[in-house]
Amino acid sequence: DLTAIFWNPAGIARLESSQLALIHTQWIVGTNFDWGAMSIPLGRFGTIGLNVTSLTHDDMEIRTIEQPEGTGEFFSAGDLSLGLTYAINLTDRFSIGFNGKFVRSEIFNESANAFALDVGTLFVTQYNGLRIGAAITNFA
Repeated sequence: DLTAIFWNPAGIARLESSQLALIHTQWIVGTNFDWGAMSIPLGRFGTIGLNVTSLTHDDMEIRTIEQPEGTGEFFSAGDLSLGLTYAINLTDRFSIGFNGKFVRSEIFNESANAFALDVGTLFVTQYNGLRIGAAITNFA
């Protein structure tokens, strides 16, 4: 299914119809995880997909040794990843996929940007739908 983009981009090569997936999770201590993806099969030319991942935190109070109860100032933190995926069946049982992504991380008044690549393979065995996959993620 489409969520394979997150784990192994080769997993979307065998999709037969367009798909859309959205996830929102509220974790502890004001942490939010959001993820969304869509895919469009192109027949024998493979499948393309778009994905976004976001991890954000509620504002946090700045504390120092001198002011352990807080300074009255706050800061935020968050991470964002935007990806473009392409996957194709090389044979009737073997697929390969690539996910190029832009990654941004912010905390307080600092930020960093990067580009990364996920590469995945997927092999469909003859044993009752068993699939074997491998992925290298966040290769920069």
